[in-house]
Amino acid sequence: MKHFSFLFFFFRICFFQVVELIHQDCADVAEKLRRDEFPLEKYAITKGLSKAPRDYPNAKNMPHVMVALDMVKNGRPVNVGDHIPYVICMENRPGVQDSASQNVAGRAYHPDAVRAAREKFAQEEQQDKEKGVTASATKKKPALTLDFEWYLSSQILPPTERLCDPIEGTSRSIIAQHLGLDARKYAMSSSSGMALDEDLIGYTPSTQMPDSQRYKNCRPLSVTCPGCAHTTSFAGMLRFSESSDSALQEAVSGLLCTHCEKHTFTLAHMTNMIDMSIRQLTLEYYAGWSGCTETTCGNKTRQCSVVGGVCVMPQCDSNTNESFSAGALYTQLKYYESLFDDKKWGEQLKEKLGMTNMKQYLGAEQYQDFKMLKERVTSHLATSDYQWIRPQMWQSVFGGAKAGNKRVTA
Repeated sequence: MKHFSFLFFFFRICFFQVVELIHQDCADVAEKLRRDEFPLEKYAITKGLSKAPRDYPNAKNMPHVMVALDMVKNGRPVNVGDHIPYVICMENRPGVQDSASQNVAGRAYHPDAVRAAREKFAQEEQQDKEKGVTASATKKKPALTLDFEWYLSSQILPPTERLCDPIEGTSRSIIAQHLGLDARKYAMSSSSGMALDEDLIGYTPSTQMPDSQRYKNCRPLSVTCPGCAHTTSFAGMLRFSESSDSALQEAVSGLLCTHCEKHTFTLAHMTNMIDMSIRQLTLEYYAGWSGCTETTCGNKTRQCSVVGGVCVMPQCDSNTNESFSAGALYTQLKYYESLFDDKKWGEQLKEKLGMTNMKQYLGAEQYQDFKMLKERVTSHLATSDYQWIRPQMWQSVFGGAKAGNKRVTA
């Protein structure tokens, strides 16, 4: 038994070392890739043509077909059965709208095009160096730059996840974190909807996060000024800026339009803007759209798979994420509430200007308006059951213990 215990302890240590080496290797590969230390050939993806490029009905969604059409346009021979290499860049192809940047085919180029762009950039750098102009002064970059984040999320993460799937101590989100990607986006869930144990490693509750991190993905509250008809983002109760007379900061009311600096938003106008924004967010949530996490698929649908959060497209077994989840809606409402939180803005006023009396900058009337605006957002939050546990749950768990019907929000 002693020998067995020793061997178990020895293999356990080796197991944890293997997991650490996997995570370290992922971090090293991501760092080298972002520094562009790999040759261009390593990024090339090759796919064959089953028919002539012009015969594909959905060519705009197929990267290799788009590259093949470019080759035909440039006079290069392309035949059925040829294998077309392509790379994915940050820049959209000519004629592709910016809103379609998520379409991989719209950013696919032949490796020779990227190689030519790099050679041209090197020549321009050499000419600038001869003229005495430094690269930092020009801030130039090649006309085509590889999309390293796409390669990490769609070409490195999926196969690495499949290889490490039988290994305990790691998961899709942990691997994504070591690759420098957003771990929450790739968090896996069990059939019950709860996060897996591996994904809880290093987990920080949202209530313990600073506002800059908790609300970093929230959408700003857009407000249209009746005076200048310009739409701006509402920053909160106070707006801090440097004084024109000195380098010291000064605070002005957040109800003052940031564009014309003349019109002051009224309580009725702000209430209308808040209600319209929350109504739009709520409609987006109830639309129920979800998208495939596999970037090469990119399917968006309102259909639900019978096996859970799995893509409904044939031959695609990737997971799906809600485009706008209940958690995202709740966080968005909490962000709106924080914009009118007098306690939070009072702390910022004390930190930046050393003052504690907010009414000195807002006036008694505006200060009261902000309180009513916060109550308006709080009333919307009160209708959400996202963070509310029903009293019947406590009664069933603790054997009929009495529980109040009070909602507690985080």
